[in-house]
Parts: sequence; C-alpha cells; structure tokens
Amino acid sequence: MTIAAGISLQGIPITVDVGGAVQSFVLNKSGQANDGGGNKSSLNADLKNGVTKQGDYKFTFKMSNLGFVEAARGNDPGAQAWYERAITADPTYPHVYRRLADLYYDRKDWSHALAYYRRVLTAIPKYFDVLVQAGNSARFLSDQETAAAYYAEAGRVRPDSWIPPYNLACLRAVNGEPEVALALLGEAVDLGFGVSALLNENEDFAAVRPLDGWAALAARVVIAENSIQQARE
Repeated sequence: MTIAAGISLQGIPITVDVGGAVQSFVLNKSGQANDGGGNKSSLNADLKNGVTKQGDYKFTFKMSNLGFVEAARGNDPGAQAWYERAITADPTYPHVYRRLADLYYDRKDWSHALAYYRRVLTAIPKYFDVLVQAGNSARFLSDQETAAAYYAEAGRVRPDSWIPPYNLACLRAVNGEPEVALALLGEAVDLGFGVSALLNENEDFAAVRPLDGWAALAARVVIAENSIQQARE
C-alpha cells in the first residue's frame, strides 16, 4: 500500500488498539490488515470511503488508524484532525490520546504532549512507553521533579529495562549530581544498555566523564555493545 511518493506501508507492522488491547497488524499488498485472530482493518477502503458507522470501538480505532496513515504521509494537520474526531467519538478511549500526544511530542510541543500523555496514564497508569515519554516531556519543560517521578515509575513498571535508569542518569547529571548519574548508568549497563553513542555523544554527561569510574563504565558499555552485535549476527 503506497500512501505517498516513496512511502509504502506494505509489510510494515502497525499497532492498533482493539477493544482496549494492543494488536499488531501487517498490511498486505491490498492494504488489508489482519492480526490472524479475526481482527481486520482495510485502510484502503477507509481512506476511500471514510468512516461512517459509529457505535463501537471499531469506529474509534479506524479513525485512529486513518490518523496514523496521515502522519506517515507527513500530513500532521490531517492526522490531528482524525485523532480529534476519534476523541470526540469516544473520549474515554485512551490509546488515541497516545497517538495525539506523540504527534505533539514530534512537534516539540512539550506542554500539549504531556497533557495528552497524562490522559493516557489516567486510564492506564502502568503504560511504560507513555511514562517514559511523559518524563521526557516534563524534562523538556524544565520540570525535573515530575520527570524524575515518571522515570522512577517507569522503572517500577519495567524493572528489566535500562531506559529508566539511563534517563534518570541524564536528569541527575545536568542537575549537579554526576556521581549519582554514574551509578545509574552502571545500573543501566547491568540491565542491558550497550550503545556507546548514547554514552559518548550525550552532552548531558559532560560532568560525569571526568569522574574516576567513567573509563570503566565506558569499557563495560563497549563489551555489552559487542555482545549485542554478535548476538545479531
């Protein structure tokens, strides 16, 4: 399914929300999406005919999907219009708020992004990705306390993920706590962090690099990165 010059959704996994449950679909050549469990969506037909039937979750998630397509086309106003129509149809449906929040996040409109992430979290308090994004939005708004709270909660939801301690390390480093940041980065490596670029090119860690433990930390990240690369080969 080609939706714009040089942009095709064929074979691309698309996440949609079916009755409050996340479903992963892959579009085939005709634009039909099927998760193999009887949940189907025809984005080609929706784009051609519009969504006209209201009354169940399919109405809302189809409008949300149409917004996704417009976003992939680079048509942000069109995407926003579909998301807002979906919200009007069902203001209790949390997942479309996530897509609208991401749209504002990509625009660097942190205030609106955070407001919509909070709406998602009201309905789904342990939504890991949204907790992280809410924390990022709060940080860009210079609300360090709120950002730290979201990152900490994300860490409680997913204690196996390196992302929360890494983000907290960024936050602590720029707020005059380089030793705490170094310890948090060590925790991130323990949890699988292995991306040298995120360590060496992140200006947040300028005050951390002169510390005695930095070289050992950087060496651990290189080892982890090599292990990850070998596992992919």
